[in-house]
Amino acid sequence: MKALNESICNLSIFDVQIRRRTTSGEIRWSHLRSAPRRLEDDRIIWDEVEVDITDLKQAEEALRNSEERWQLALKGN
Repeated sequence: MKALNESICNLSIFDVQIRRRTTSGEIRWSHLRSAPRRLEDDRIIWDEVEVDITDLKQAEEALRNSEERWQLALKGN
C-alpha cells in the first residue's frame, strides 16, 4: 500500500478508511489514523486510533439512493 509505505518513510500521518468483512459475514467500515514514531533503538511504533464508521457509510449510501430516486422521479414528470 503506497500510503503506508510513504508514512513509514516520512514518519507522516497514515489516514485511511477501510472496509472489511467480519467472520459472521457482516461488512464493517473503519477510519484509521496512525502516527509513526521512531524509538531510540531505531524501531518504529505506531500510535493509532480506529473509529467504526459503519453507520456513517450506511447513511451516506442511503442518502445517495434517496437522491437517485428523487432525480428519477423528477425526470419522470
